[in-house]
Amino acid sequence: MNLDTKVSVIIPTYRRPVMLRRAIESVLSQTYKNIEVIIVDDNNPGTKARSQTEEIMDHYKNNKEVRYIKHEKNKNGAAARNTGIKKSSGGVICFLDDDDYFLPEKIEKQLKYLQSQQQYHGIYCGRIQKGQYIKPEKSGDMTKEILSLTFTPTTCSLMFYKNVIEDIDGFNESFKRHQDFEFLLRFFQKYKLGFIEEALVVIGDNLGENAIHGKELESMKKNFFDTFSNIMSGLGRRERKEIYCSHYSKVFWNHINHGYIWLAIKLFLKYMIKYPFEFSKSNLTFVYRYLQNQKSQSNKGISYSKE
Repeated sequence: MNLDTKVSVIIPTYRRPVMLRRAIESVLSQTYKNIEVIIVDDNNPGTKARSQTEEIMDHYKNNKEVRYIKHEKNKNGAAARNTGIKKSSGGVICFLDDDDYFLPEKIEKQLKYLQSQQQYHGIYCGRIQKGQYIKPEKSGDMTKEILSLTFTPTTCSLMFYKNVIEDIDGFNESFKRHQDFEFLLRFFQKYKLGFIEEALVVIGDNLGENAIHGKELESMKKNFFDTFSNIMSGLGRRERKEIYCSHYSKVFWNHINHGYIWLAIKLFLKYMIKYPFEFSKSNLTFVYRYLQNQKSQSNKGISYSKE
């Protein structure tokens, strides 16, 4: 492994300062030491979250490995990551959300793999999420898996060469959600992704503080499919139906959970008329997975699941 390779870890933070210090410390505690940590504060100036974040970052003002960048106003997570990419000096990039954290060997093991497997330009790893070990199983081009939501990587599990990120123009700042999916779909048009089975990151129990709902959620989904209409048109009719239903069954349940009952009814009727079998199947799958997750959380220890 080339120890001269600097790894830049970019941590966007917005309205969630309470776990930020844990995230930062998980990077500073890595076994691989040639790193820099870039915190991009996407809070609006004058807000409580901005002042709390500034107070936390004051602890690191003399740490040369830590850089603190403040946006002049809230933009979004994609913009914050792009800011971090532009300001980074490492040849390799990792991302970390403020409520997640790295396990100690995350960077060392991923970098060693990435440098030894030249057919890949990025890598992801297993993760611990809600007490469950999510095991990755596929490498290469996972376009169909991302579109169908059967492969749902978390941003903090990823590592890329910086020149690859620059080659595909970073993150699309028009996306408020699915930023990592959109990014990876463009990545897979030119490059391939490898993986390490080991869980090297832990996903925090965020409460959906930055989530979008209702008509905004439906608009985001439309933007997602419009952006990748060329890829969708290249798939078979059955595949397209299953992908649409996989996404919109989740939107349906989101509407129900957040009280958008009329939107939920309209969406349900639309897709039951268009794709009755596929939409019914997607909804049953959603409910089954929800019940399985509830069961796993009620048990002690770590359970295991495939990516």
